Amino acid sequence: MKSGFEQSDSKFTILTRKVIRIEKTVQSMQAASRRPNTEPVEPDADNEKNEPSVEDGRAEEKAAKDAAVSEKDATPKKDESSGEEEEEEADIGEKIGDNSTEKAATPKQRKAPARKQQVLSPCGSDNGVDPDLVFVKEYTPTKAEEVEEAQRMALKQQATIDIARANVQRQRQLAASQVSPFIGDSTVKGIIPNKPRLGYGYDPNEPVDKDRLARLKKDFKGIFGPTKFKLHIPLMWWHELVTQTEWLADTHMDAVMNMFRHRMKLHPEWFRSDRLCFCDSTPSMLWQKDKWKRFLSTKPDGQGLGRWVPGGATDLFEGKAPRFCQTLKKWEVDIDEIYMPWNVKDAHWVALMVSIPKRHITVWDSIPGCLSERLLAKAIEPVAVLMPYLQRLMADIGDRYKYPLDRYTHEYISGGDVPAQDNSSDCGVYCLKFIEYHSLGRLFPKTLCGRNMKAIRAKLAADLYHEINCRGPPERNWEDLDNDI
Repeated sequence: MKSGFEQSDSKFTILTRKVIRIEKTVQSMQAASRRPNTEPVEPDADNEKNEPSVEDGRAEEKAAKDAAVSEKDATPKKDESSGEEEEEEADIGEKIGDNSTEKAATPKQRKAPARKQQVLSPCGSDNGVDPDLVFVKEYTPTKAEEVEEAQRMALKQQATIDIARANVQRQRQLAASQVSPFIGDSTVKGIIPNKPRLGYGYDPNEPVDKDRLARLKKDFKGIFGPTKFKLHIPLMWWHELVTQTEWLADTHMDAVMNMFRHRMKLHPEWFRSDRLCFCDSTPSMLWQKDKWKRFLSTKPDGQGLGRWVPGGATDLFEGKAPRFCQTLKKWEVDIDEIYMPWNVKDAHWVALMVSIPKRHITVWDSIPGCLSERLLAKAIEPVAVLMPYLQRLMADIGDRYKYPLDRYTHEYISGGDVPAQDNSSDCGVYCLKFIEYHSLGRLFPKTLCGRNMKAIRAKLAADLYHEINCRGPPERNWEDLDNDI
């Protein structure tokens, strides 16, 4: 009896150990099933080999039963009671093994569909689509949009480079002598200008060069003094220029304006702008009186054109006249301002500055109150009307509508800061000096007065003789002046 109890105790111990081992296996499987796994489980060979399955559990249970049977067969004697107990324990162990295998297999069988559902509907909605999720179709830009985007990125990159350069540049402090109300507190403008400074190229107030004057007196003897040679045109011409009591003719005005042209051609930086030009007295001589009446007598066409234009006007507009000093600079395209002497009723010279962009004429007069508003408007009417007409005439056919035919406005400046003459013969000299000072960007000085007029005339004569090799009145070219246009 004692041996029977010992055998049953040993068998029960073996079964208990097996049950404990099986429970540990089940617990490990349950713990593995609780771990989060977002990846879908695919039934491949690797997963089947690595993960425990139901068949593995049944194989282990079968091995345990076989081991129990072998131990039972190994005992020589058995009691009925012990046999019944062994059968009951075996049945219990089998049930426990079956339950454990079912529990081990149940998480896997339930988890696989859950993982598949998680892949198909990650958002947990009924139809597998998240209501907060918006699917955007991929957009392919066009070539124009790609070019525009490339340009935008290039500008952005350039702006980044400019900002970087500006940040690393040293901040310069201007000295008191470099600060000006005209150029501002700018280091670039005050110290390193982008363009050479225009204007103030020479001083028109300098005294006459004695060497130049001596050569003039040597070649044209007797011009400084009483008139002795009325029939000698060159000597008389020089005498009228240097003598204060003589009026200046149109040839004197043309000679000095040609000298200004020559200076402008050689040294444009001397003047306040490189978009100005000097015109001689040709418009004053040929755009008035009968020529002007002929222009008004012709009827215009539908575009306001078709009128007769004084000869040589188009050559002046295109910079082809005078022939000895052609600039080929077209008015309005290359020229903004025009200086010209203008004669009023063959008795008085005034200086004109025609501003093409402003469509405005500025008149400087050395005799205050000499011209009334009515007389002035009538005197400069040819310029005020012909300038807009030439602009439309010389423009391209498709652009003619841009140029109205309205006459230019005018402004009369006399007295005040404008020097006034104290006789009736120096108006031509004042007119030329007004043009010279203003083109250089200078104010009219108080030294421009009657007491210095003799020295001013002598300087003009010496400069003409030396700079443009003038030996007398310039010859006029009267060709094509009466051609109809």
